[in-house]
Formats: sequence, C-alpha cells, structure tokens
Amino acid sequence: MTERASTLVTLDAADGRFTPRDTIPMLPDAHDGESFGGAIAMNADATRLRTTNRGHDSIATFALDTGGRATLIGRTPSGGVPARHLLALNDERICPHEAGGSVTIFALQDGIPQPNPRRITVPGAVFAIAGNAA
Repeated sequence: MTERASTLVTLDAADGRFTPRDTIPMLPDAHDGESFGGAIAMNADATRLRTTNRGHDSIATFALDTGGRATLIGRTPSGGVPARHLLALNDERICPHEAGGSVTIFALQDGIPQPNPRRITVPGAVFAIAGNAA
C-alpha cells in the first residue's frame, strides 16, 4: 500500500527480486481532495485485503484470488476522521479515528464492512489491538 498515492501495489517475486504486477487505486476516480493510505490488513485465509484512506476516510476492500491478484470489491465510509488503523476481530472490523475521537466497529457482509458502524468515544485513538485476558 502506498501512503502518498493511495494505491495498492501487488508484486511478483522471482530470483530474489520484486517486480510490480498491478497498481490499483484505493480511492474513487471522482475524489479530488487530499488522501493518504493509512493501514493494511489481510484476513486469515488470504481472500480479503482491506486498506484505510485518511482524507477520503474510507475502507477499501479487495478480493484476493489464489494467485495473489487483487480486485477492488467495495469502499465503505469509515465513520470518522481520519481512518487511521484497522483491526480484524472475529466478524467485525475496528477503525480508530484520531482527530474525530472515536472508534467505529463494522459488521461484515460478504467480507465487506457495512455502512452505519457502531461508534464509541475514544479521544485520540490511533491504533487498536486485541488482547487475551490472563
């Protein structure tokens, strides 16, 4: 994921070298404002990859095929500003919003975060991590 260009770049690896395969925009063509890539996360079975866009404040979801090809399958408003980080937690995705002072919690449908997430107030949130009780 590129931060400044807000693109997902997939690479091929051969002979100890990486070569670019595809470059896929994380933003819609109509977006003309400033935006930066924020976070990237892949699900456990490597079939979905999600990125956050800070500025456009969205979550882009990509389907991954068995050969590693990525296809954009959806963009969901992040529900706050900026879309800083992304945590996968069971069947939900959690997105902290530093400036907005909140964390949004998304349900998934077909692997895509759904609009109208639950929101909790967490001033200055930039990162989320799951932990286990000892």
